[in-house]
Amino acid sequence: MLLFGFQAVMDVYAKWNWQMHGGRIKELSAYLKERLTTLPKCTLHTPMDWDNSSGNVSFTMEGHLYNDVTKYLMEGWNMRTRPVGEIDAVRISTNYYNTYGELDKLVEALEDRKSTRLNSSHIPLSRMPPFA
Repeated sequence: MLLFGFQAVMDVYAKWNWQMHGGRIKELSAYLKERLTTLPKCTLHTPMDWDNSSGNVSFTMEGHLYNDVTKYLMEGWNMRTRPVGEIDAVRISTNYYNTYGELDKLVEALEDRKSTRLNSSHIPLSRMPPFA
């Protein structure tokens, strides 16, 4: 019985393998990188070229510490990201189950000039001026 379950998992993996290696993840990562490059204060640390990249996209927002951006995205927009302290960056991990809409929401959060989604119990607005 266990062997049958393992074979079923391997069949699904084989079917989705294109998505994990250059398919959907590649498309989502490229889309996110392209969108982030449109933000004036955003510096992309992940290479645009897929051969030197992955589904992980790292960036910084000029004038903002990575921990502040991570906290802003979590508390104000309910988005989990990973801080990358070694380069003072935020990392977004795209995966096959993500949607373009979710990536658009991330860019919207970074563009949000008023930070109105944060209340006084979260990051003080004086510490989180507009990104864009």
